[in-house]
Amino acid sequence: KILIKNNNILNITSKHLAEEKKEQFEFILKKTGFKIQLYEHVDSILSFLNYKKIKCGLVTGAIRSRVLKSVPELIKYFDTIVAADDEIDGKRIKGKPSPEQWLFAAKNMNMLPKDCMAIENAVLGVRSVKSANIFCAGLETTLKKQQLLNSGADLVFKNQLDLLVYFKDLFKYAL
Repeated sequence: KILIKNNNILNITSKHLAEEKKEQFEFILKKTGFKIQLYEHVDSILSFLNYKKIKCGLVTGAIRSRVLKSVPELIKYFDTIVAADDEIDGKRIKGKPSPEQWLFAAKNMNMLPKDCMAIENAVLGVRSVKSANIFCAGLETTLKKQQLLNSGADLVFKNQLDLLVYFKDLFKYAL
């Protein structure tokens, strides 16, 4: 709605625009075999955490069908996936910056928020995590360290390799 209003777009509803975006995504997937490019070391991080029996959840602003089609090889690593089109008690889950998605993910994994850690790379994501009272590690994939810290991140990693090293040190005696 904001995009349509701010750009004075006429004769289209936000619902129609969202449907068009979904159709274009499906078209690109089918025609080109498009596959989301993962950041380097993401698969190693998830594989390591899985090996150490550390529960992992995915909280995303994407719809579930898109997640399942975009990163099918990663689905096995997650104990829960909370997507933008999920519902709680018949109502669509509130997205970031609301804490609702994170709280739902923690509940799905039978964990208390205070016992969780979330990795985020965006201001709204960090704010969302912190409003759920979850420890937040920022990742400098899109923003600089100070921006993530100013958003509320508890610590910040330069890249995924640094995060992997952190986890390997943190969980070296786990299992």
